[in-house]
Amino acid sequence: LRHLEHLDLSFNDFTGEIPIQLGQLSHLKSLHLSANVHLEMSTFKMIIENLTSITSLALDEVMLNTVVPQSITNLSSLTHLSLFQCNLLGPLPMKILHLPHLKYLDFGLNDGLFSDSPLSNWSSPLEFLDLSWVNLSTSLPSSPGQQHLRELYLGNCSIHGSIPTWVWNISEGIDLIDNNINGNINLNILS
Repeated sequence: LRHLEHLDLSFNDFTGEIPIQLGQLSHLKSLHLSANVHLEMSTFKMIIENLTSITSLALDEVMLNTVVPQSITNLSSLTHLSLFQCNLLGPLPMKILHLPHLKYLDFGLNDGLFSDSPLSNWSSPLEFLDLSWVNLSTSLPSSPGQQHLRELYLGNCSIHGSIPTWVWNISEGIDLIDNNINGNINLNILS
């Protein structure tokens, strides 16, 4: 197993702790354990610190019950990170938006997460961003610093202010429900 590159055990009924030995799989490129709702991972930080080659990490609905470790921003090969509904807590490290290859980022339904930094000037080639239910308490940036975004999900994020014009260039999905957004809806953009 030491040279294993892909491990997908999603949508099963595993229970207990995720083995810390996963962190010893230094060649692992993708780790997917999503929808194993009885799994726990108190060793999350120790495991990801060793997975330096990982490009895809999906732990949706795994009860992490932890703060997002800053070390996650060191996973410079990541293209896909999905930690949807993992009971994450504390500050969201916004440096994650600067990972050079990141295209897919999902922290949705982690209502214990918050950001004390503005959503601005991210430089990764993000195509999909879901931070629904993360308390952002900010306005949308006038220019996010990238043009690749196809889907944006920021429902229930305590966003305030108006919708900047770049949002209307998103081609596949926009969700800004239940925020404090004001101003006009510019229908001229839609023509």
